[in-house]
Amino acid sequence: MKKRYMLLIAGLTIGSAHWIGSSWLQDAAGFLDRRLIRPFETYIGAPALNALFYVQRYVVVYEAKALLKIAGGAQKNNPYSKTKAQVRMSKDIPAQEKAFITSRNQRIKTPQEQLLGVAFDQQTIPLRIAFCGSGGGYRAMIGSTGFMQGAQDIGLLPCITYFSALSGSTWSVFTWSAMGTQLDEFVTYLKRRANEGLTPIVKPAQLADITQAFLIKIAFKQYLTLVDVYGGLIANKLFEYFPNRHQVHLSQISKQLENGNWFMPIGTAINTNPYPYADWMEFTPYEIGSYVLGAFIPSWSYGRAFEKGNSRDYAPEQSLGFLLGTFGSAMEVAIPDVIDHAGDEIKSASSLLFDVMDALKTTRFGELRAAPAVVNNFAIGQGSNAIEKEKYLTLVDAGLHHNNPLPPLLRREREVDVIFVFDLSGGLQTDAPELLLAQDHARSLGLPFPVISPEQFKELGNKECTVFASNDPKTPWVIYMPLGIERDKFATTKFAYSTTDFNNLSGITRTHVTANKDLIIDALKRRLQQVNPGKYLQVEP
Repeated sequence: MKKRYMLLIAGLTIGSAHWIGSSWLQDAAGFLDRRLIRPFETYIGAPALNALFYVQRYVVVYEAKALLKIAGGAQKNNPYSKTKAQVRMSKDIPAQEKAFITSRNQRIKTPQEQLLGVAFDQQTIPLRIAFCGSGGGYRAMIGSTGFMQGAQDIGLLPCITYFSALSGSTWSVFTWSAMGTQLDEFVTYLKRRANEGLTPIVKPAQLADITQAFLIKIAFKQYLTLVDVYGGLIANKLFEYFPNRHQVHLSQISKQLENGNWFMPIGTAINTNPYPYADWMEFTPYEIGSYVLGAFIPSWSYGRAFEKGNSRDYAPEQSLGFLLGTFGSAMEVAIPDVIDHAGDEIKSASSLLFDVMDALKTTRFGELRAAPAVVNNFAIGQGSNAIEKEKYLTLVDAGLHHNNPLPPLLRREREVDVIFVFDLSGGLQTDAPELLLAQDHARSLGLPFPVISPEQFKELGNKECTVFASNDPKTPWVIYMPLGIERDKFATTKFAYSTTDFNNLSGITRTHVTANKDLIIDALKRRLQQVNPGKYLQVEP
């Protein structure tokens, strides 16, 4: 089956290269066609290869005529097919998010009163609480779900406004947000979906859906990379709930946010183009963009070609599966991982390629990750920013920078009071290196962050719950909750969890919250008093 997927990817590359007109891609496509496609033509009967040659036939043979027909069909289901998108150049949050906060403040008021045992008057400002979920593959997906279960148990979950996620945590947070079900129903659903790994797509209907999604991107001259294939596998696994797993979109979640009924999920990735430039991008149901650049576009327009602040086409929205593939660390695999998982097949296809990769795996290049997501740069021609001349954005898992997606929550415009950091990173020992990197990054950008001394970092990895307060009312408090010493039992590369394994992992993180209920409530009370001075008994942070 691995060979079949290699061939499918190769075929997609060949087809998109011919259509987009990239010379270097066409050269690569020619090599792939000679070395991968032709030697394995006997596999044509397999469903995956049927899709491969289906793509090649339309792109190479029928080219523009057929693709324009596909594009027209895609626009029938695109609510923004006649709407131009504009780049919003500002570091402020958008009007939709401000309206959401106003509504959400009304929703969280009663749950916070019940959790903290206090009565708010009309002047009381409720706490703006955010969750922050790290990366870590299925471990992060399941572990963050357990943290949410614990938060629900103690009455904290209805009190939050934001959930910023990275990599595996996004797979849980965004899938649940798109479904909009009760948490218990979602957990039951996720257990069933996590029971197997990212299994191949073999059913004809599913194969037709993902092939159509690829063809739509090619029709609008958008790049296809391995992230598209991987995102398709994630969507096929996690989006069984929906009629078409590849037509679930980020902007649709905005309906859940109406009247403040749901917290706002925030996805993250970093733009690495041009190297060594690295900028955190944020993805909300309202907008996608960069705080550092001060450039944002409507979520439904992401992927369109832009020029001087306006979209040049009316391409449909990128699928949520593609975004989860972009967010997910398991896709941008390092060279040693490739060799471990597919070394024999690479060697049989090209001994030269295998020798080169084998030589590089022990160098610094061996730590670099391959197959990033590539999308049109919406900030092109927009003033004197670092990427205003770049045609494309090259996006990778934000965990390559650091594994706690705090940057979107530290923006002063969001005025977050308390951030719960659920750290499910695989590299944790007794200290908390990812939190230290997040602190350093915040300081480099002049963003508020509580002071954490080097001594405090030393044992953080083994403590279930640690509160970092600040005397500055404008600086958010951080409540740090790592997975702890159980982390080594759940490898990042583990992509199948039995019900027992799922319950064990989610049970650990769930208990971390419930066992520290008193500590959490005490910290929230103190922060509430700081935000609303004079209303309650003052307690020093």
